[in-house]
Amino acid sequence: MTSMHENSQLTNFVALHIRQWSNVEVTLRLTCGQGLPYISCKVYEFAPKTQELLQQFQYTTDTRTGKCIRVKKSSPPLGMIQLNHKDEQRYDRYINDIVDNYLGPFAYACFAEEQNDFQRTLFLMMARLRPKADDEVSDVVPT
Repeated sequence: MTSMHENSQLTNFVALHIRQWSNVEVTLRLTCGQGLPYISCKVYEFAPKTQELLQQFQYTTDTRTGKCIRVKKSSPPLGMIQLNHKDEQRYDRYINDIVDNYLGPFAYACFAEEQNDFQRTLFLMMARLRPKADDEVSDVVPT
């Protein structure tokens, strides 16, 4: 899963699926949920080699049956051309801001469609957990 974000994988994906980039720049305001701060992101239009990149699947819960359903939606041909070090720092600050200041609202947005609050409660409990003794701290560094 993590290899898909490596430079070589991204370059191969672009070579396989994108015919041409345009110079039309669009600034998007992205957020990870209502009530949470947004971050601006510059993207560019592109011409895809196939129709595959002009659609996406969105998953929602059917209110009558409670089952997850997949819906095909149109997707504009937009993508990022490059990320520089400044961009990476800005995105890191955004994530840190969410973690430090908006973890509660993030949990509510993330698990809004769940039938019960078990996952949200577990997430919040794990986020608030602070080891009290040295032997409770893991030596494993998450990647």
